[in-house]
Amino acid sequence: MKLNQCRNFFRSDIQSKKTYSQLGEDLIIKNYFDSIKVFTPTYIDIGAFDPFNLSNTALFYELGSIGINVEPNPAQFKMFIKHRRKDINLNIGIGAKDGQLDYHMMSSAVLNTFSHEKALEYESEWGFRILDIIPIQVRTLSWVIQNYLQGKFPDFMSLDSEGMEDDIIQEMKTLGSLPSLICIETLTFAMDSSGVKRNSLTNALMALGFEIYADTHLNTILVNKS
Repeated sequence: MKLNQCRNFFRSDIQSKKTYSQLGEDLIIKNYFDSIKVFTPTYIDIGAFDPFNLSNTALFYELGSIGINVEPNPAQFKMFIKHRRKDINLNIGIGAKDGQLDYHMMSSAVLNTFSHEKALEYESEWGFRILDIIPIQVRTLSWVIQNYLQGKFPDFMSLDSEGMEDDIIQEMKTLGSLPSLICIETLTFAMDSSGVKRNSLTNALMALGFEIYADTHLNTILVNKS
């Protein structure tokens, strides 16, 4: 089968199956875990946003998996309490140290961020507005792993934390365990398709022993070589 035929087959296969992710990432992740006979993988979803819409974990929840959803937006978090009752749901941010950080509520909620620089960029470059700035409790990734997972990383991590990715990857160097798979947003935001890949994130994860399994342009999916 030629390359273009393979791509067309993959697209049609994605379209014919149920997916909650933006570009079928959940089906790619499922394909990987099916191949290693892990049919209900555990997960941690950092920057979960919505129980179903644009979710990389909703499909697995429906299939019987359980995990942790981390969502700092208080309004969005209420939806997890209602719809993801079997999961552990945390209304916090993940950062370099425990404490409180200013959380910028944008006119488009998918762009909410702890980064003041990003919030200003969204305003100046793309015309979004900062609606409010609220203090949100922030915990380290290791605190979550120790307190809710007995120190063992779940099978996979979905990471879309709008500016905190570098801190999270840096802390992963110190953890006693790592996930089998990571799905991380690696494309910078742009409304005119001018976003660029944040290769520094991919390179940092590869330095931790991960390798690229798939890339949807928006997200990069990496698997743990060990």
